[in-house]
Amino acid sequence: MRYYELFENADQDISYNKEAKQFLSDIIDYCQTVSPQHIKIYKISGENFIVLDDISDDIKILINRNNTKSSTHGRYGILKSGKPYIKITFVGDEPVERKDIKNIFNKIIFDEWTQKMILHEYIHYLDSFRIKTMSKNIVDATDKEKYYNNPIEFNAYYHNVADNLMSFIHQAEYLNSREQIKDLMNYYGVKENFTETLNEILKNDFSDFMEKLNQRNKRAIYKRLYTLYKKAIDLTI
Repeated sequence: MRYYELFENADQDISYNKEAKQFLSDIIDYCQTVSPQHIKIYKISGENFIVLDDISDDIKILINRNNTKSSTHGRYGILKSGKPYIKITFVGDEPVERKDIKNIFNKIIFDEWTQKMILHEYIHYLDSFRIKTMSKNIVDATDKEKYYNNPIEFNAYYHNVADNLMSFIHQAEYLNSREQIKDLMNYYGVKENFTETLNEILKNDFSDFMEKLNQRNKRAIYKRLYTLYKKAIDLTI
């Protein structure tokens, strides 16, 4: 099965998004409530990381700090042990140390960018179950055209682009009132027609991604968004 056939499944996209959102919620809850004495620190490749062991048995969550980036960034990968990991690097001037654990957690801010980044990396993790050759398809992020058009990155960025539509679907299915539905549509930018909804979605700082996509991937993302949009609109009828 080709990557495009594998990815173009709206129901699976919605399911993946729901699982990724729960994963994100678990991380936020953990970081806001954990006692510093329960935190573990590991040295990996000479660098200290906070390891969030209690969130999942299947994937390690690694946190560190770095002042060479202007914003939080993430990475999905596989440890030498074979265990998958997601690394979240927050901006900070000092390395992770035991005496500074409480201060680090007090400064962690899960802003919109950080949340999108964690969702993005978790989609990579979920995709690793259906794409066994995933580790061979990693490309250099400095070549934006190759990077964004790589099937693995394309799918994870698609989930970022489609996040508002999927969030609307998750919540709208539990609402009965037309007024509540309309409020939810306004909140997530879901309009009465697809073109207006698409314009609203693409306002959210995805211009670089969309500009670098080849024509095939542009058609694919519009097709996937339209399929998702129809599912969203069905919930408003």
